[in-house]
Amino acid sequence: MAEPDRLKLWQVTRLARIQAFREEEASRELTAARQQLAQAQQQMADAAAAYEKDVAEQAIARHQRWQHCVGRELNGATVRALHAEDNAGLTSIEQHAASHKKAGQHTEQAEMVLKNAEHALAHVRKTTARRDKLKLQIQREYRQHERLREEILRDEHSQMLFVHRAEDHSV
Repeated sequence: MAEPDRLKLWQVTRLARIQAFREEEASRELTAARQQLAQAQQQMADAAAAYEKDVAEQAIARHQRWQHCVGRELNGATVRALHAEDNAGLTSIEQHAASHKKAGQHTEQAEMVLKNAEHALAHVRKTTARRDKLKLQIQREYRQHERLREEILRDEHSQMLFVHRAEDHSV
């Protein structure tokens, strides 16, 4: 094998190893991104369930508070206390709504990370395909070069045999 061909083959082999490492790394990143997305979606579902549960509990509690007051004469302090409890319930609902919104943002970020990881893996695979194509081309060229070299050596050998036979017959 000629030295430039060996160098090309060595370079392509080395690039293939690097590319395999990159593809493995991109696959790991994709797996991690999928896990992150699954966790974010679970957090989103948990936050939505907690929000719905809190809304239902607060509505029931408010209804019961005001139901107990039906038919009673209420003073200002009692009404303020009922409003304070209502406001505390609404604050709790708002906190759950905020955590739900935050979980939604986290899910969107995880989706973006997943999308980027998928694009990175696709790019790495496309690069690997190009490297493999280049390697095959170099190997084909090498085999063709070797065949031509062998043919040339056979032709030279045949010519030498022909010359020796011609000399033997002419003597």
